[in-house]
Amino acid sequence: MSALDMFSSAITNPIDVPPLPPCPKVLKFVSNSKLMDLPQDPSSIASVLREGIYATIRLGTYEAHKDLLYELSNGALTREGIPLKALSGLMSGAIGATIANPADLIKIRMQAHHNPPVPEYASITSSLRCVYNEGGGTLFGGLRALWRGTSATVTRGAIVTVAQIGSYDHFKQVIKSHRLMDEGIPLHLTSSLLAGLVCSIASNPVVTQHLSNTALFLSTFARLKTGRLDPRVLVYLGSGLSILGFGIYEIGSPRWAYHRLAQALKSSILVFLALASLAPVLRTLTAATSDNSIWALAAGLFILHTVLADYTPERVRVVHDRVGGEGQGGLTAVLSINAAVSASVVLASRLQTDNAVFSLMLFAVQSFALLPVLRQRLQRYPVLSLTLTCFVTGLSLAALPSPTLVLPLSTLLALVTFGSPAVLVWSQRYKNRIRGPWDPAIPQLNSKKD
Repeated sequence: MSALDMFSSAITNPIDVPPLPPCPKVLKFVSNSKLMDLPQDPSSIASVLREGIYATIRLGTYEAHKDLLYELSNGALTREGIPLKALSGLMSGAIGATIANPADLIKIRMQAHHNPPVPEYASITSSLRCVYNEGGGTLFGGLRALWRGTSATVTRGAIVTVAQIGSYDHFKQVIKSHRLMDEGIPLHLTSSLLAGLVCSIASNPVVTQHLSNTALFLSTFARLKTGRLDPRVLVYLGSGLSILGFGIYEIGSPRWAYHRLAQALKSSILVFLALASLAPVLRTLTAATSDNSIWALAAGLFILHTVLADYTPERVRVVHDRVGGEGQGGLTAVLSINAAVSASVVLASRLQTDNAVFSLMLFAVQSFALLPVLRQRLQRYPVLSLTLTCFVTGLSLAALPSPTLVLPLSTLLALVTFGSPAVLVWSQRYKNRIRGPWDPAIPQLNSKKD
């Protein structure tokens, strides 16, 4: 598998090297013997080296991490469950991205300085020497320079590995367990297609991510209700991802502040205690209400939550508030969160145990109150926003309680991601421009005939 990744990396390297030609000239670009000059292109060698290190580690250690986590959990993490695959993908992706970070840095430098060529980045050895010397000539400084930007690389590698390898493993397992396909090339192609869809639905990451997050929450509720998910596993996994998200949020802050860490820790403890004390009450809150009424009420609240959600980036919201535009956006965002929490309370009242109610409500707070804040911060960084979208979309598709729901959810996400922008572009032809005295005057020159 790692050899195939190295081969595909070598083939696609000319497309990664700037400047990229326009789409109508792609065939001409390929025909100009660029693909035939791969052995003479130093950047392609760096790309193959990076992919060889990264792919070998994350693909080679994925199954080992699954076995290790399964043994350490004493059966709490099942081999058929999503948490085991997600944790294994996180570990293998993070380790692979950490070790391959120098090769990734060298590859990007060599591709960026490919045209016109720079002598310092003419070969892998000279590129390593150049980056190492940026650390001041000392051993610690040189190593620090080689592992520059590791946090963002590790975050992306971990999330993408979960979205790709974890979803591929789960889709293949589900298809085989339901006897839809036997072991063979069609099974692997179908699983790869679904796994690729997980990471490809990202043209409109904000709305796609929001819908995927809602679908993930509903799938989690269904698994808790049927007993297919241990509430303790959900608490551990959600808490770990929340800590990771808080770290990413603080890395993107202008400066580190310890008082924010203390405030976050205090708020987390209060939320834990409040939900633990309210869990027995919430479990019997709607005991006299029929299931049909609960499902209808929850559906209406989630629709209201989606319509009123705040999809604006953080920097746009800050500018909007500074010019006096706060009020309407803040009100709709608060109403959206309240609708999601109310729907979560209604659904939690249909669970059987207090632990399940506590875990679902804690997951609701993490999904509908904390994740949107992180999403707004990550919209500053397109790569991290894309990886977060891939991660949430992949989990939402892989966590579905029935494989028959994969196609409807994929169709919905594809329509939102690709269909909505296409309709918007198509409707521009019917746009009417209103003119009035506020428009700048257009001078009209009358030509006089002699």
